[in-house]
Amino acid sequence: MAKQYNLPLGFDIDDICDRVEAACGDRPARGTISAIETGTRGVSAELLTALELAYGTRPGSITTTYEPRCTPSLADEVA
Repeated sequence: MAKQYNLPLGFDIDDICDRVEAACGDRPARGTISAIETGTRGVSAELLTALELAYGTRPGSITTTYEPRCTPSLADEVA
């Protein structure tokens, strides 16, 4: 996802967290950004917009193919 922008722009995760906070007022956790970048976590539309601002990209330029994992319900685990 957005990780492709880090190296060319010279950003690390802390830089991205700072820039997202400046863009939207909320600071994401480092682990949140890392999980989004590696595709192990989804991202809200609001955070996606803040990431686009943080990276200085045009709206809609960052996409994700994250598919939520199927988590068994408690009833399935007990059965």
